Amino acid sequence: MKVFTQYSTEFKLKLKDLSKNEQNIAFVPTMGFLHDGHISLIKKARQENDVVIVSIFINKKQFNNKSDYNNYPVNIAQDLQKLKEQQVDIIYLPEDKLFYQEPIYTNININYLTDKLCGKTRPGHFSGVALVLIKLFNQLKPNSAYFGQKDFQQLMVIKQLVKDLDFPILIKEGEIIRENTGLAMSSRNSRLTELERAIIAPKLYDNLVEMAKNIRTNPIEVVKIIKNTKENLIKSGFSKIDYLEIYDDNLNNCDNYLNGRIFAAVFLGKVRLIDNIKI
Repeated sequence: MKVFTQYSTEFKLKLKDLSKNEQNIAFVPTMGFLHDGHISLIKKARQENDVVIVSIFINKKQFNNKSDYNNYPVNIAQDLQKLKEQQVDIIYLPEDKLFYQEPIYTNININYLTDKLCGKTRPGHFSGVALVLIKLFNQLKPNSAYFGQKDFQQLMVIKQLVKDLDFPILIKEGEIIRENTGLAMSSRNSRLTELERAIIAPKLYDNLVEMAKNIRTNPIEVVKIIKNTKENLIKSGFSKIDYLEIYDDNLNNCDNYLNGRIFAAVFLGKVRLIDNIKI
């Protein structure tokens, strides 16, 4: 396991050597504080490729909330141990001031896919995601890159980005990995209190499952079902609903809700939780 903290000459030569030897390179980008969701992607990458590169970089460009950035959980030592156990070949831990050499005047805009859901309520978020990934893709030149379905909108944005800019990269996706309670795994879950994580937070998934069931039973009552679900979420203990909406898997409005996907973002205290499920 080799760790690089900058896009150095040594790192460039290592990547060039891998390419020369026609090694199939998989890339798993993360912001660290790794959980079983990340590990599932790494295992998938390990099974399907010759070389696995994992990055750990808290990308400040995608945070529209300074407090969220400052409070993002960090445990590099723990992360490195987990990556060693997974036999990751290369770990990229770029330093912020070296990765982003300010001033940066380039801004990446992705239309349509980002005018809803997280793109609507977190202005600038996906521009930051696109910028960091373009830089990482250009530096690492992987054959494939792995992302989870929990951030479903992000997954669609990345697929479009790769298509539009002709990156020769195959985007692979992994299923949502959940805690035993049904709560979608997220690094931000560590910021919840024990009560919130065990009792309240799992009710997001429970409500989405019930909502999907009600829509399948009575799809013409979607507006009422959404309203009732929002009320139930507040009663369950969530402090605010960021959004609760239905789109198809291409993030278009649904002609048939039975083919749709429910997208939700809620606040539990200061922690923002997201989830999605197929109807």
